[in-house]
Amino acid sequence: MNRVMRVTLLLLVLPASWATKADPYAICLPAIENAVTTQYHLQSSKAKSAVRDSITQSRDRYDQNKADGSGGVGVDLFEVIGANVSGGSSSSRVTQLSEKYKRDSSLALSTEDFLYTLTTVENPEVAELARDCIRSVGLSQGAFRYTVNDVQTDDFSITYHYVPQASTDPDFLTVTNLTVNGAARVESPLTLTGGTRMDSYAGYTQRFRRTKDDEPALVQLDVHGRPTVPVTIAAKKKFDPLPVGMVVASPLPWGQFAQVSGDSASFDPRRNKWAPCDGRPVAGSALATGGAAETPDLRGVFVRGLNDFAAGNVPPVAADRADPDAGRRAGDFQADELKSHSHELGYHRWGLKNGNGDVNLEASQPRPSASTKPTGGAETRPKNVALYYYVKIN
Repeated sequence: MNRVMRVTLLLLVLPASWATKADPYAICLPAIENAVTTQYHLQSSKAKSAVRDSITQSRDRYDQNKADGSGGVGVDLFEVIGANVSGGSSSSRVTQLSEKYKRDSSLALSTEDFLYTLTTVENPEVAELARDCIRSVGLSQGAFRYTVNDVQTDDFSITYHYVPQASTDPDFLTVTNLTVNGAARVESPLTLTGGTRMDSYAGYTQRFRRTKDDEPALVQLDVHGRPTVPVTIAAKKKFDPLPVGMVVASPLPWGQFAQVSGDSASFDPRRNKWAPCDGRPVAGSALATGGAAETPDLRGVFVRGLNDFAAGNVPPVAADRADPDAGRRAGDFQADELKSHSHELGYHRWGLKNGNGDVNLEASQPRPSASTKPTGGAETRPKNVALYYYVKIN
């Protein structure tokens, strides 16, 4: 019992980010399974199957199994499931679930049905745990939680869940209308139409198709006795195949390049898509947000790949092509240099013959004094073609 209470307290401090983008069933399942397995001494993997058995067995069958010593579902879970199970009101969703899983013995209990069943148990801690968790996560509009799926595609969908907020709330609500205003339309099959019954905690998904990519759409769900549930679908983001940080070479100077690429020649790093690779600051751009405060300065230099491109560096760069200046970062300048080498001038050996008079010679090996004439230009370089470099900054 104490462990169930501790789980309840943890759910009251769910991260705020979950309240906008999380699937309530995916988040609640581990905590609620833990509460059930603790309360009824089950292995975690057996929780769903035990609940499934409890809602499909009749009261007489369950009592008979216990009397025979076969243990029913292995736990007394049936004893705490609400009285509507197996013989209650025909309008009860739990009764509907019972019939659903009786018809197909191979059908596993879904997460949504598992959690819904547990909200009906008479044990107040387990029931409240299930209700509180589902209420705490997911996009919400009053008593509704919803998830927008595939929002950046032509076909998207919205999944709605009706989550009762008080013990007096009904088990189900009735849809009166579903409308779409703006750049989308409802697609078949029609899941939510006038008269559709929305059972509590069940998921109802309706598909839609965009009619315009660059405009938003407003989907409004009207339910009897409840405020309208509006969901705004943002315009589809334009796909840009050129990523921020991409460097391109061009024969066009900046003014012409900006014009043909749809940019402004009067540079503003917050608005321009491109920038010259001349070391200029780009504060306020996506490139700066990514960690590069200036564009790389590529004026008058060749581009060389770094030794490491990504974590792991598999396979490592070959020794015969690695940059000897280890630890360089993107944009670092490297001065020109010739690889270390030498040229040997050998000793000069010579003698005298047929001479007259005396000559004094040192006991050494004299070397000639020689040099070459200057040749070449101002630098060492390969054949090349000059171009401009530009980098994508937004």
